[in-house]
Amino acid sequence: MNADLYEQFISLKNSGRKVETKVAFDSFIATFKTLDQKRAWVFSFLEAGNYGHKVRHEIYENLVYPVLLDGYLGRDASSVAWLARTASNLYALKSPHPSLKDKTELALFKEAYSLEPREEIRANLLKTLINWFSFSQHEWPAGILYGMDGANVEQCEEILQEIDFARSLDRQNKYDGYWSEFEAKVNEYIERLRAYA
Repeated sequence: MNADLYEQFISLKNSGRKVETKVAFDSFIATFKTLDQKRAWVFSFLEAGNYGHKVRHEIYENLVYPVLLDGYLGRDASSVAWLARTASNLYALKSPHPSLKDKTELALFKEAYSLEPREEIRANLLKTLINWFSFSQHEWPAGILYGMDGANVEQCEEILQEIDFARSLDRQNKYDGYWSEFEAKVNEYIERLRAYA
């Protein structure tokens, strides 16, 4: 692996020289001889976190995704967690592996946590659940959302189960008040749905 070619690629990309950028990237990719070399570079790259909100598509498709997919298929918790952390890239893939099709960030973090319940994965999973709950209640008191639509009773019951799961992840009881408040809203919404059924 030739790190100088990566730096050249970044420099050309930043200067807007598209044709030369592609040539530099292709040259950089060609310097990897084994999957182990790719794996070492990818994890170093991801852990450095210098890629912004989303990994540049050619880096993701040619290096990051193949390494993380290999780890996912081998049931490696770190690979699964990184797939979750780079979910916006994963969603943008035209044809992801069938086992990853329709996998959400939440589902991937749950899978990673079930493989290896490390503290960092627990924290990521808890944060992802809180983000989902916040989105689900952002139109309250009009209702509780599930995706982009109003939740039905069955979906509300699923949300209640997820609240219980989130409580189990909240080991310091930091969010006790939040869980209780959100749970009350979901239960109130269920009562409304049943009253109008």
